[in-house]
Amino acid sequence: MTPQTEQAPLATGPKRNSLGLRLWHWANTAVISGLLLTILFLFVIVQMKTVGPEFQKVLAAEGVTFSREQVRGLTRIVSHRIWGWHIGLGVALTVLLVLRIVVEVVQKGGQRFGVKLAVARRVFRQRGPSCKTLATPCWLNIPTSPST
Repeated sequence: MTPQTEQAPLATGPKRNSLGLRLWHWANTAVISGLLLTILFLFVIVQMKTVGPEFQKVLAAEGVTFSREQVRGLTRIVSHRIWGWHIGLGVALTVLLVLRIVVEVVQKGGQRFGVKLAVARRVFRQRGPSCKTLATPCWLNIPTSPST
C-alpha cells in the first residue's frame, strides 16, 4: 500500500497578496480619493461662480475694492491651484498603473492576476450556474481533490 500525500487546500483562510500589490492598492485608493476630492472641492464646496461675489464682500468689509475682472482673476488663481493638484494626482495615477504592470510581471506564480483568474474560471466551470449567485459563495470552498 502506497502512502497518499494530501494536497493543501487552495483556499485556506484569507488570501494575502504580496507587499508590492498591497502598497499599490492603498496608494491607488489614496490617489483616486484625492482626484475625487479635488473635483468635489472645485465644483461643490467652492463653486467658482459664486465665490467671486463673496471675495468682493469680504474685501469690501476690509475697505478694499476690487473690480469684477480683478475678482475673476482671484477665482482663477484658486481654480488653477486646485486643477494643478488634480493634474498632479492624474500623473501619479498613471505612474501607479505602470507600477501595477511591473508588479504583475515580477509577482510569484500564484500571486499573478492571470493565475487567480484561471483558478476562478476553473471553479466556475466545475460548479456550474449555481456559482453565479452571491448567496452561495462557491469560490471560497474550492475542492482540494479532483472529483470522481
